Amino acid sequence: MVRVTRQAIEMKTTDRVSSGSWRGSGLGGALVRPAPGEGFTLIELLTVISIIALVAGLVVGLAPAASRSMKLKRVQGDLRQMASAIEEFKQQYGFYPPDNRDPATQRNADPAINPLYYELTGVLFNESAKTYQSPERPGTLTAASVEQVFRVKGFLNAASSVQGTRNFFRGGRMPAVEQVTVGAHKVDVFVAPVRGVAGPTQANPWRYVSSSPTNNPSTFDLWAEVVIGKDVTIISNWD
Repeated sequence: MVRVTRQAIEMKTTDRVSSGSWRGSGLGGALVRPAPGEGFTLIELLTVISIIALVAGLVVGLAPAASRSMKLKRVQGDLRQMASAIEEFKQQYGFYPPDNRDPATQRNADPAINPLYYELTGVLFNESAKTYQSPERPGTLTAASVEQVFRVKGFLNAASSVQGTRNFFRGGRMPAVEQVTVGAHKVDVFVAPVRGVAGPTQANPWRYVSSSPTNNPSTFDLWAEVVIGKDVTIISNWD
């Protein structure tokens, strides 16, 4: 009979633990095999994937709303700037900038074609040539062209030098400007930063009425018609 002493068993156990093949549980000297490498179970992985998909769906769903909100804020910011400049003009001249009023009917002929850009930023007038020119934009307008397009005899905020004019936009920051064609003439108008019903390649002018305005009878109507998604939204000073 082979007799194994307690001391021999403890020596063998110690050798195995030190070699890394076995490890103790810490209670009573019991020995267990090492646990395999820890990782995610299949259920855990599926749960994580489901959460990621849910978050991605929320982000994609919120993107159109965020884009719409950003566009609306840009147009509303331009509206506030223009309305403030128009009020500054009135304080200096005692009346609001003229619109495109038809002398025959005494009503606005075309709200989209208005002289706001020239009146609110100032133009240079060449007395000998009878022409107007913006200090910031190329091209000139004859006095005859101004009368044909805007139905006014000339611009009020005009002088022979820049020092004689006034930019009513505080800090010089103002809405975007684009050149549009009216018959045989090219004129500059303020445009909204979002496309209009005419399409993405067409200018989207700000509309303005100061002669018999419908929504603000004692002041003026100012608005832009913008397309956001499939909706046409009117951003105006009477909302």
